[in-house]
Amino acid sequence: RSLGWGGDIYRVIKIKDSLGQVHNGFIQVALEWGVPSALMIMGLYAWVFFKGGMLLVKKKERGNSFLALGYALFLSMSVHTLFDGVLYHGTPFAIMGFAVALICSQITKKEQRIHG
Repeated sequence: RSLGWGGDIYRVIKIKDSLGQVHNGFIQVALEWGVPSALMIMGLYAWVFFKGGMLLVKKKERGNSFLALGYALFLSMSVHTLFDGVLYHGTPFAIMGFAVALICSQITKKEQRIHG
C-alpha cells in the first residue's frame, strides 16, 4: 500500500448498485493500483513515447525499421488501451512490452554512439 490503493474509486463509477468496468487501461491501472503507481507507469510510457518519437523524426533514424516497428506497435497498443483494458491480458501486454523494448534498445544504441 505504499504506492497507493485505487479501490475507493469504485464508489465513483458505480452504476445501478453494481460495479462497472471503465474500459480504459490507463484509468483501470489508477483504479486498481492507485494513482501513484499509475503515474509511474504512465511516466515510463510518456518517456518512451517522446524519446522514441524524437529519435524517429531524426533524418539518420528514418530507415531504422526496429524503431519504426516498435513505435507503430506502441502507438497502436496505446490507442487500443484507451478503449479497453487490454494490458491486463497476456498477449497484448507482451506486445506492449516488446514495443517498449524495441524502442528502448534503439534509444540506448543511439546514446551509445553519441557517448562513446
